[in-house]
Amino acid sequence: MLKQIPKSDINLRPFKAYKNWDVTSDSTSIDYVTTLSGENYTASADLLTSTELNEKGLYHQLYTMYYRDPNNPFTSYGDIKPTTTTIDNAKQRLLVDRARVIAIPQIKYGEQIKPFSINIYDNELNETIFDDGHGNLISNYSSYNFKLINIETGEFIFYDANNNEIQSTILSLDIETNTLFVDDEAAFYLLTIDVEAGTISFLGVFKKKTFDVPTIGNVFYSHGLIVITKLTQLGGVRYNSLSTFSGSYKSTTTIYENEVLLIVGEDEFNVSTNPTATIATNVITGSISTTFEGIKKTTYSDNYQLPSFNAYEYSSSMDPTGSFIAPYITTIGLYDDNMDMVAVAKLATPIKSTPDLPVNFLIRFDT
Repeated sequence: MLKQIPKSDINLRPFKAYKNWDVTSDSTSIDYVTTLSGENYTASADLLTSTELNEKGLYHQLYTMYYRDPNNPFTSYGDIKPTTTTIDNAKQRLLVDRARVIAIPQIKYGEQIKPFSINIYDNELNETIFDDGHGNLISNYSSYNFKLINIETGEFIFYDANNNEIQSTILSLDIETNTLFVDDEAAFYLLTIDVEAGTISFLGVFKKKTFDVPTIGNVFYSHGLIVITKLTQLGGVRYNSLSTFSGSYKSTTTIYENEVLLIVGEDEFNVSTNPTATIATNVITGSISTTFEGIKKTTYSDNYQLPSFNAYEYSSSMDPTGSFIAPYITTIGLYDDNMDMVAVAKLATPIKSTPDLPVNFLIRFDT
């Protein structure tokens, strides 16, 4: 028995599903590339080595798609954090003469890498890299320009990534452990103080103070690209950045929940499909009838008649054959417009369909 389901009883709800992936420098599923193609090769393409040719093409592809004009939504790709000035925007996307790229296969990031899910540990530099949810890669190594460091008075003033002046007080400096304690009870592992260059680099984050941290690269979520663009930090060249690393990220996939409301009326699906339950046959005359009211006995021993469902209330109480027992619904099949079955729903418990009350079924499945 078939019934057409109104479109108003069919709902489609999308929701995001995420899967965690591990990524390492030794993983065969990760395309790990060192790009040096910012250098201007003067030779023709046929004189370049295969490595130089690949790096040059990759570098210019990165520059054209993401870094040439990052604030133009018509010519650039990827997310960028909303800021108030063009200078702040430019600090988020800066490609120097070299970069390191981790290209994740599309099958392993789905629709996009989930924002705020990247966490990569650089074994060589003892550095943790994560994303800020707006396409910027942040390191737990913090390198800033300082204005004043006075060990005697404890005065400590430096500038954050957007040249905002940050003031703090040095509580103590442990030379043996190379640890700097400041007034918000945060401990920093002091790495480098370059007095001539006016920079200070340390490992740690202020707990009670908010300031902008420098961007060391970008992640383009919808293309599965993790790009390290800042190669100079901590007073030296990050030539071995991400030489050996491990970490994780999450892929994104949209799953659609289909919800179908099937209303079985009191006059629907309550008749047995077994022909012997509704058809009466006269073996003498050979006639077939389905219009008998109740059970009617005849004088002929070889002549019998089976009941219909027209007298359910009365006849079901005296039905010796069980023909008046309403059928049980155990399985529901869903068909498309071409009458092809697309889904089958199995009920955990058979549901009796009687002519007394309607029955509603709610079917959910994901696609």
